Amino acid sequence: MAAADLDSLVRYALDTIPITVAVLDDDGDIVWTDREWREFAEENDMTGDPGSVGVNYLEVTDAAEDEFATEASDGLRSVLDGETESFTLEYPCHSPNQQRWFLMWVASFTHEGREYATVAHFDITERVRRERELRETTERLDAIIEASPEAIILTGRDGTVKLWNEGATRMFGWEEADVVGQRDPTIPPEIREQYEADLKRVLSETSLEGIESIRRTREGEVLDVSVSAAPIHDATGVVIGAMSVVRDISTLKDREQELERKTTELEALNRVVRHDIRNDMQVTFAWLDAIREHVDEEGEEYVEKVVTTTEHVVDLTETARHLVEATVGDDISDTVEPLALAPVLRAELEKRREMYPDATFEVDGELPNVRVAASGALSSVFGNLLNNAVQHNDSDHPTVELSVTVGDEEVQVRVADDGPGVPDEHKETIFGKGEKGLESDGTGIGLYLVDTLVRGYGGTVSVSDNDPTGAVFTVTLPTAA
Repeated sequence: MAAADLDSLVRYALDTIPITVAVLDDDGDIVWTDREWREFAEENDMTGDPGSVGVNYLEVTDAAEDEFATEASDGLRSVLDGETESFTLEYPCHSPNQQRWFLMWVASFTHEGREYATVAHFDITERVRRERELRETTERLDAIIEASPEAIILTGRDGTVKLWNEGATRMFGWEEADVVGQRDPTIPPEIREQYEADLKRVLSETSLEGIESIRRTREGEVLDVSVSAAPIHDATGVVIGAMSVVRDISTLKDREQELERKTTELEALNRVVRHDIRNDMQVTFAWLDAIREHVDEEGEEYVEKVVTTTEHVVDLTETARHLVEATVGDDISDTVEPLALAPVLRAELEKRREMYPDATFEVDGELPNVRVAASGALSSVFGNLLNNAVQHNDSDHPTVELSVTVGDEEVQVRVADDGPGVPDEHKETIFGKGEKGLESDGTGIGLYLVDTLVRGYGGTVSVSDNDPTGAVFTVTLPTAA
């Protein structure tokens, strides 16, 4: 191939490369530009010949009052004067519509005894944008890590600390400079073996979440902590360390122990009180039976009132038992089983008819043969609602009506009374612990117990107005097979 043909081939080849290229002589005049150079000039509305041939590149850069242009001029002169063989510069070149960044690359060469320089501009906009996004993400992450109230510690594969945030300093007392490059000083000797095993698991791509352990402060105090850890990867996906988040749960553990102690005491007290009350009530019943033989008809009436009150006291011990079980015992949902509803309602209705002979208890229709998801404490739910219907009633002869509606997936039991009703402002709070009416004979825990138990069964309880007067308590329970 002839030299002229080869030169033409090289020029065509250069025009296919997406790089803006110009060749300058030793005076800085442009002697040749590629297609990318010309197209870039046209796209950016450059005045004059888009090829820029004959234009002195040094004069262009000198005329631009810009720190990057000045640096470009100095670098270009150093190459043209033979002081350096090449020069590079990254610089912004923004248009009205977008932000762009370029890399300027200059290198010298000799042709037929004369010095020339190749000037190339590479579009590095995407790379700069990615670097900025990465830097911003890193800065945000650093800010989050430093602002975190928890201790965040990065441990390398060699077991030394690589990162130690302010939260770790506040929690343990050591400054970052004290621990970076060293073994984690918070690990007490008695758990070192377990710590090493957990670290090995994390470095083997296993995350840990909420592991309870202990750590030691600079002053020697031992803290109860919760540790979550995950592997950290480099850009190639290789695990380079473990990131741990350590939370001080010492106060929480203290509260748990105090709660356990109080729960144990409450359960013991409940057993003792129920046992003693029941024993005393059995003695009271025996005395009442003996008294009946020594009283007239008028006295018998008072004996029956004492019997009713005594039965009510016994009933309260059951309410107390169910309340303790619901609040400090096992999860109520763990005791749920299919339970026939009708026998429970009949038993509670019969008890209340005996306890409140002046009240009328009615049933709307037949009690359905249906099973609900509940526990043995379901009797306390309806016992308390029936008690409530009488105790809150201002009538000498209260009337209470019970009705049941069976659906596909739930059963609704309505307990309606003809008392004064529940004011609207109390409908949302009436199921709170300790709530009771001003004239109530109740303990203030009945409706709270009802709500606690029913929610534990997966149901709901609500109160609405009766027509023409009174309140309606509606218990909704899920049906069971």
